[in-house]
Amino acid sequence: MLPGIMDSNFLQTLRTHTDPEADEIASYFIQNNQLETLNRILFSLTHNGSKPEKAPENLTHFLTKTAELPQWIDYKKIRKAQELYLLYGLEISLILFCKSLPQSYCCPKGVKVLHSTGRLSNDPSFTKYSRRIMETSQFVMNVLTKGSFDKEGKAIITAQKVRLLHGSIRYYLKKHGWDNTTNGEPINQEDMLGTLISFSGLVIEGLEKMKITWTDEEKEALIHTWNVVGYILGVDPNYLPANYKEAIRLGHAIFDDQKGYSSEGQELTEALISFIHYIIPGNVFDGLAESMVYFFLGPENSSYVGLKPDDSFLHKKLPLIYKVLGKASDTLKDNSALIRGVARPFSKLMLQGILLTYNDHKEATILIPPSLQKNWELKTGWKDTFACPDVFGRRLAIQKKINTLN
Repeated sequence: MLPGIMDSNFLQTLRTHTDPEADEIASYFIQNNQLETLNRILFSLTHNGSKPEKAPENLTHFLTKTAELPQWIDYKKIRKAQELYLLYGLEISLILFCKSLPQSYCCPKGVKVLHSTGRLSNDPSFTKYSRRIMETSQFVMNVLTKGSFDKEGKAIITAQKVRLLHGSIRYYLKKHGWDNTTNGEPINQEDMLGTLISFSGLVIEGLEKMKITWTDEEKEALIHTWNVVGYILGVDPNYLPANYKEAIRLGHAIFDDQKGYSSEGQELTEALISFIHYIIPGNVFDGLAESMVYFFLGPENSSYVGLKPDDSFLHKKLPLIYKVLGKASDTLKDNSALIRGVARPFSKLMLQGILLTYNDHKEATILIPPSLQKNWELKTGWKDTFACPDVFGRRLAIQKKINTLN
């Protein structure tokens, strides 16, 4: 990575660069009224794990070229990162929802893309928003599951699909009045780098905030794995961070270059928190999503997305949650310990809620590999003995657990 990349002027230059190869393919299919064909091919790739026989030559060339992994790939580091995900996947999922996503909403220029696509919404049904959060969660799982970088592995295919999706979004936004002068190119190199680091460096930063410490080797494993993904996604490899320290410096430089208040960021944060509350039945955890986001973002960043401090939750209600969970709370003296103690059960409930609410109801789906389901003790066979989909905006249910995992 070039030392000068941390400079604000250089970062502004990155906002003028995108991904010409993906843009060319997306433009070809859209301009020739073949977007449905492209979507069908991408669906085939994702579900069948092989190149379609009748893909146009330019797409076949693109998929073949972008499936070539960099010479510097280190499979030992990737295996280490996937082992860590097996152990810490629940905490990483929590950080994704409560730090990585909302921190990106603090960036007014980048968040305009998410908002403008219409894929995130405050619609009470959460259908549009659920699709986006499922795709993000699925992407992380596809990258960090064992075997994902094998030939025609899930990580490669998913990254190729996301790359072409980015090209399509750029095409449509620029056709519908996108302001390049103010915002830079949509999904530009700076935004792609920032997003990449939100899945790597910022996740490690979130773990450390909960006082979960990884070795330097473990940190470098996660950074390296997402660097490989960035390479497939079309991020300029010259700008990829060489290690964890560089990733954090670059991530914060990008964030400082953009951070600020926006109505779009606040709207998406409200939708995120509402989504989390919606998928977790009952009211034991009411208020925890807001407190989690505030804890990870801190006072200044939380203000950008419209969140206010609520110390009463951490010091009054969290100990009650500990009692419900059968945990002792009298020895927990600081906020990080409180958050760390509730992170796994809270994250597990989120994932179980997603599996039950969306997979069963077919609004959107997420495929959690059996190895992860078993290690995280997700009861995917939960059934409602009583369910009321919407009472004052909340989903209420009485459930019984049926463990269908071997």
